[in-house]
Amino acid sequence: MEQHDKTSQGTNGYCTACGSPLEEGVSFCTKCGNPVAGKGADASSESSAGAVASSDAAGVVAPVDAATVVGFEGVATPSGYETVMVDVESDMAREAQDDRDAAAQATEALYGVEGVESVESAFAPNEGAPAMSDASRQQASTVSKKPLFIGIGIAVVLLAVVIVLVVLVFGKAGLAPTSDEGSAQDSAPAVQQPESTEGSAEEEKDEEATSEPVVVNLTDSYTTRFSEVNEITYPAFTFQYPGSGWAVVDESVAASGEHVSVENVRNGAEVSYQHWGSYPSGSAVAELVDVERVADSSFVPSCVQANDHSDLGSFGVVRATLRVDGVDNGTVYAVIPDAALKNPSYMDMGSGLPAFDYSSWISFTCMTSEELDKQTEQEVIAILASFKVAEASDNASASKKSGEGSLSDPDGYVLSDSSSRTYSNAELEAMSDYELYLSRNEIFARHGRIFKNSDLQEYFGSKSWYDPRYTPEEFSESMLNANEKANIERMAKIEQDRNSPYID
Repeated sequence: MEQHDKTSQGTNGYCTACGSPLEEGVSFCTKCGNPVAGKGADASSESSAGAVASSDAAGVVAPVDAATVVGFEGVATPSGYETVMVDVESDMAREAQDDRDAAAQATEALYGVEGVESVESAFAPNEGAPAMSDASRQQASTVSKKPLFIGIGIAVVLLAVVIVLVVLVFGKAGLAPTSDEGSAQDSAPAVQQPESTEGSAEEEKDEEATSEPVVVNLTDSYTTRFSEVNEITYPAFTFQYPGSGWAVVDESVAASGEHVSVENVRNGAEVSYQHWGSYPSGSAVAELVDVERVADSSFVPSCVQANDHSDLGSFGVVRATLRVDGVDNGTVYAVIPDAALKNPSYMDMGSGLPAFDYSSWISFTCMTSEELDKQTEQEVIAILASFKVAEASDNASASKKSGEGSLSDPDGYVLSDSSSRTYSNAELEAMSDYELYLSRNEIFARHGRIFKNSDLQEYFGSKSWYDPRYTPEEFSESMLNANEKANIERMAKIEQDRNSPYID
């Protein structure tokens, strides 16, 4: 403990701020710098001296000032209280010096001031220095802690970045398969779900159906009757159609023209032949767009009524979009001259459908507002492609020979064109009773009727084209076209007039 010599150094009481003993004649506490009032100090000293004197005079031991106790050698020694205060003073002095050093270091760090050392008091050690106020200490402490806070913040940010990187790196490593696992997964085939398997199977079926060739059998034929009915010189036209699934549904012949339609009984697709005796005119403006040639046509133009139409050249079947007054009206299939593909003047759209001039206006088309299935489309194209000028009719003897020769032919007909044209009475009268009997029933057999008469069933059963499908009760005369009905009536009348043994 530090000892204060009361003999060599007088006291002027104690500091009211820190409790340190005050030396005589000082204005500030040498420990904390607290100002000291001179008069108060002197009064305290005198009071203390008076108390000692009075005690000596009375011979009684007076209470000693709590500040000091005088030893037997006359040297003042610190009391217990003074010893404690001295320790406190030493600690406070050290703390004050530490705060000043920290403030100096903080100032140097913040402002870059070099050479700044611990802040020394302007007063000599024994003269005392002004104490730092609480605000100054707090400011110095805050300044000294600010770099620490900045450093801690930077460290926290860096640590967070490192943690994120570690999580990302090791997280991916944990999710990614090892090289062996990856190889196994790459080499393993993918497992298909049942839905995918079914979809693939359906697609394969569609592809197979698409790849299968479409077979079209044109078993029946039709020959136009405009020249026959009107008894004029004009070529007849003929075309073929499938006997199964197609039927003639509309026939009309007049002096002004002719109209014939064959229809697909499954879906209503209709192929129409139109002959106009005069120019067909309409108010609508029709045109073909997106024209595509899909097949060759059997039609070969020639001379008609001293007019040579061979300059029309070859013909073909086209598929196009029919546009009327700027609005698309569906798809049309038509027979037109190939020259019309480059020069529209070879084709006329006055009727609203493509037609060509052949000493009259001829149109052979299929108009549909819905897309046709592949089978139907191929049948339509085949019907249109078969359109041509009919050959000259055979004479009666030729017809008879043709009928006689066909009786033993397994693929032959007695009258092969009885469904496409009406035979004259002269032609039919040239035939035998048996030929008429077979020819009349041949029309029914062509539609698949089954016969009760064993001889007819045996005869038609030997023909490769015969397909028995309908019993007599199931068969309907609505299946017959106009040519077939007319031929049946004429044959039956001739047989009745002859009293043929084959007539019922």
